[in-house]
Amino acid sequence: MAVLKGAVKRLLRAAGYKVQRLTPVTDLEEYQRWLIACAAVDVVVDVGANTGQFARHMREEVGFRGKIVSFEPLRAAFSTLADHARGDDRWHVVNCALGERRSRAEINVSANSYSSSLLGMLPAHTSGAPDSGYVAKEIIEVTTLDDALPDLRNSNASVYLKIDTQGYESHVLRGAQLSLPKIDIVQLELSLVPLYEGQALFPDIHSHMIGNGYSLVVAEPEFREPRTGRLLQMDGIYHRFRR
Repeated sequence: MAVLKGAVKRLLRAAGYKVQRLTPVTDLEEYQRWLIACAAVDVVVDVGANTGQFARHMREEVGFRGKIVSFEPLRAAFSTLADHARGDDRWHVVNCALGERRSRAEINVSANSYSSSLLGMLPAHTSGAPDSGYVAKEIIEVTTLDDALPDLRNSNASVYLKIDTQGYESHVLRGAQLSLPKIDIVQLELSLVPLYEGQALFPDIHSHMIGNGYSLVVAEPEFREPRTGRLLQMDGIYHRFRR
């Protein structure tokens, strides 16, 4: 039987497939499902929602049935996000960006939409993703997580915060200092090389998270330079282990 299994695995790998038992150790979705159950997560806060990819992943793949609040500043992306959330009375959408203070700002709109950022894009990004170049600008509203969800820090809810803001993650975290002590899980993009002007890189964000009592529990490769295979960016999940 072992010889047969080995032969099947080799054949599948030659065809570009891999058979692997799904466990929280080997599969991100399984880990998210396990972590949400262990932390008894009630609320997912989705910052930089784009058209709702992450929220739909949480609903359809992870099976999360609690409250989701999605923030997206771009008009076109928000319109699609609102369409996707329609009919789900536990999924709320907000048309604004989150940062470190309230303001109006000019955001750069990328050709692929999801690479749009309040920061300028650097060559390392455009060379790795040629379809991500900026094509327009929009004026958007910016607020802080502390101001957008003031009830969060006074509730007993267990919160999963996801931040995907294309280099603006440190700004979002600085606007969430009152909320962070109540947030158990934080998922965010971690850049290893500068992809946007003035962005904080992995060492600084990691230090900030550790200083706020979190431990890194997942580091998932997310964006590589096609020519060299150099890892440019990964998704990280931080969890606060309460004693």
